Amino acid sequence: EHKTELGYKINVTNALRFNVGYIYANRNSSLDVNFIAPFGANPQNSGVNGGVRYGFVAWPYASRAQETLKGGATWEITDKWDIGINGKHVYDNYKVALGVKYGRSDSLNLDTTYNFNENVSSSIYVGWNKSQRDLLSGNDGNALVDGNKKWTNVLKDYGRMLGVNGKHKGLFGGRMEVMGDLSYSLDRTSY
Repeated sequence: EHKTELGYKINVTNALRFNVGYIYANRNSSLDVNFIAPFGANPQNSGVNGGVRYGFVAWPYASRAQETLKGGATWEITDKWDIGINGKHVYDNYKVALGVKYGRSDSLNLDTTYNFNENVSSSIYVGWNKSQRDLLSGNDGNALVDGNKKWTNVLKDYGRMLGVNGKHKGLFGGRMEVMGDLSYSLDRTSY
């Protein structure tokens, strides 16, 4: 995979920082769609391309162009308290005749940290994410079938998260650190 990344950070003040970034990634892969996958001793159980459709490529193995846009901000309200917000948008374009054609995902995270002293801190965070992938397949095992024999489906995922964590370092003369995290997430998937 070839990847190009651009990023920019700016400190507006000592307490307020912004960042923005763009990533372009291009993955080129090859796959032998005529590979005969043997299934047991019975040749009738063998299948071309593992028994899937001609032209179908599973998304982890498919060539893909991916664009990512991300940004965030951090504000130190006091010497002990800061707030951060970060977001990301990803768009995938898969170069396949059949299989996942497009994918999109968005996420937004908000967190705040309070430092009670140099060794003890606690954070609260919330997050939201949404993703979708669009798939195209054919009924008669061929990517060149007419439009009436092709079908699509769309998989959508939604997630929300809320959590709190704490850290205490410097225990036993600086040799031990204790951390804890408690989070709740609610995810939903639908076609």
